[in-house]
Amino acid sequence: MCEGTREDGSVIEPNDPSWTFYQQIAKRAKKAPTLWLDETHAYGDIAKDEAFREMFTQQLEHIWRDGVESAIVNYCANSNPWHSASSKVAKG
Repeated sequence: MCEGTREDGSVIEPNDPSWTFYQQIAKRAKKAPTLWLDETHAYGDIAKDEAFREMFTQQLEHIWRDGVESAIVNYCANSNPWHSASSKVAKG
């Protein structure tokens, strides 16, 4: 993680020329996830979209609270297009 620690608490050594910049933002974003979107230019216009900002916040908070694996499992369970389609058919 850009914050500099793994889930097991071990330290991630700097591995990018922009490490210090991103690490500082990541540390602040732990308490205010949208700071990551506000201060990095990697996301373009999508970073301004409120639905994206809300989902990003939820996912980052989930990662910090429950870990990456849990966040991926949760994302996959709730992102299945067949689940959405079958729900619409069932409601019919």
